[in-house]
Amino acid sequence: MAILTSSSPFGALTVVGGRGGIGKSTWALDIGIRAAASGLTTAYFALEISASQMVKKTLSRLAAPNVPADLLFKRNALRESHWNHLAQACADAMALPFWLNDNPVITTSQIKGDLQDIQARCGSVSLVIVDYVQLIEPMRRERGENRVQEIDSILKQLRAIAKQFNCAVLGLAQLKREVDSRSEKRPTKADFRESGGFEQEAAVMLGLYREDYYDKQTTQKGIFEVSVLKSRFSSETTVNLLFDERFGQFKNLAKSQY
Repeated sequence: MAILTSSSPFGALTVVGGRGGIGKSTWALDIGIRAAASGLTTAYFALEISASQMVKKTLSRLAAPNVPADLLFKRNALRESHWNHLAQACADAMALPFWLNDNPVITTSQIKGDLQDIQARCGSVSLVIVDYVQLIEPMRRERGENRVQEIDSILKQLRAIAKQFNCAVLGLAQLKREVDSRSEKRPTKADFRESGGFEQEAAVMLGLYREDYYDKQTTQKGIFEVSVLKSRFSSETTVNLLFDERFGQFKNLAKSQY
């Protein structure tokens, strides 16, 4: 995931927008697993997905391509040859410096507290993934403000967390529904819901798009577009990845036999 490492330095907030079902969580988890596998302590705050779902996704990702994901959790579906690979995936998952919190009601203060605990145990935190930003609970002093002010404040606090812990913070965001009703459905900066704070507070803004999400007959099946909509560190560009939905894997399209 060169687009993340080149565009999201430590101490900065990156926000990633996409419509529901486009693959934001799967993409973010793939990045988190890759980062943790390279030795970077990673914290994933899954506000929408349960821990059991995250574990299933993680094992599916780590057991690929030896264990088909569609068989992984079906009763009596695995063959004897699959079990060694699954056992190795479990061992690999346990060894990763990957911390998961699936509390669906959490504030930025609680996120900060968790990161302080991880830092005390591991020495540092390198990557923080929040899935997703609009689900973060506003602090008590902010409740009663309008939604724009709440989101603005949350984004300011996420940026402060990135700076305080000198880590990359990757905040996923749900885009406006209006995206689906227009002819050009690729995300723009204006599509980030509810707040102009996304553009103001984030050092990097990324948009995710899949043609086959909207057109099942497209010749662009499996192509996952990651567009840099804004960056303080690089030019705006688009990177095409190959998305293998069977295993939740993303590959460099230029190096894949597509």
